[in-house]
Amino acid sequence: MERAGAVAEAWTAAMPAEIVAETWIEQAGGAQLVVGVSSSAVAYAVDRALRMGALAEIRLRLKSPGLRVRTRVGRSPDQEPAPGDR
Repeated sequence: MERAGAVAEAWTAAMPAEIVAETWIEQAGGAQLVVGVSSSAVAYAVDRALRMGALAEIRLRLKSPGLRVRTRVGRSPDQEPAPGDR
């Protein structure tokens, strides 16, 4: 669980606050990080931030030079289910 805390800390430190608010860590293992995003617009913003230096910062903080980040559009685990999903 220590790794998950380190990943969350690195993500929060490297990404702008408005992006952090719309994302969540879905999976962190090996050399891949899967981040849930609330919309395709947020996925685009994540991509731009990663390319502008956030990925390098996350890799440095986690000491994982080959780390890759994938995004997955979906519903945050903290959100209430939609009426049709119950």
